[in-house]
Amino acid sequence: MNIYITCSQCIRLSQNPPDPQDLQFYKVPVNEEGVYNFTCYKGHETTAISAYDKYQILFQMAANALLDGYYFEAVGCFIASVERFREWTIKFIWYLNGIGEEKYVELWKKQLKNFSERQLGAFSSMFINHFKEAPLIFDDKQNKFRNSVLHKGKIPTKDETYEFGEYVDRRTGFGIPWFRNTDCYSFCNFNLYNRLHK
Repeated sequence: MNIYITCSQCIRLSQNPPDPQDLQFYKVPVNEEGVYNFTCYKGHETTAISAYDKYQILFQMAANALLDGYYFEAVGCFIASVERFREWTIKFIWYLNGIGEEKYVELWKKQLKNFSERQLGAFSSMFINHFKEAPLIFDDKQNKFRNSVLHKGKIPTKDETYEFGEYVDRRTGFGIPWFRNTDCYSFCNFNLYNRLHK
């Protein structure tokens, strides 16, 4: 998957009215870090940091796979999106509680990184402790579907994949009321901190 980025130097230096070429988007392939280096048509070397978190990129990849008819791949990306959302939430709550990166990196790597059940337990308990309500997690039907696709190789239909994607969307990000009510300053600082310390 690719994302599209503009050259901030071209935009900053453009005249009024701007040259349309100064506003063009440059296609760059998505990467793990969310940091993108490219050279524009004027030779400006630009480094851009994605405004999107990994779980959001994975969700978009799933949506693209769904639209392209790759239903098995879409379900896999939806699942990865949920798991990375849980990771993001855990780290966000640690950040809100003043727990520094050096403390949580070791805990994450040693105790949680490769254990999705532990991640779900940590996510659920930290979520309810911090936000005073239970998180929305997969029900039995969706867990059965997830496991059938992921572990048994079930090939999902378009409708099953679409339903699963909607289900995931309601359980991640801005669709959740607590997320909308979180202090914007803390949220923005965490996102910037998270990207600069990858």
